[in-house]
Amino acid sequence: MEGKISRNEKRLKERNMRIGLKAETEMRKNAIRYNKTSQQTSQVPKKIDRVATDNRKGKETEMDHIGEKRKKEEMNTCFTRKVEMLCGKYIEKLKTLLVQEIILQLKQEVNPL
Repeated sequence: MEGKISRNEKRLKERNMRIGLKAETEMRKNAIRYNKTSQQTSQVPKKIDRVATDNRKGKETEMDHIGEKRKKEEMNTCFTRKVEMLCGKYIEKLKTLLVQEIILQLKQEVNPL
């Protein structure tokens, strides 16, 4: 029986061959699936990066908006300071003129011509 292969052995070999073929086809299918998923996952970070850059752009526009607000506030404070200074100078001039007029009136009352 050494030279002859029994039916059971033939069946086992055929079965193993079928299992082997199935295993090979499954391995190929799995490899194809893996490649597809790896390609898809490699594309996902690009999308995330794009979203992240969009968020950064949004933050940059917010920061620009905040910067513009600060600039406007600084301009307003500078403007109010300038107005206060000019008004203060004008008020001082008015005070000195009023004081001079009062002094003249007092002099005229004391020394009528």
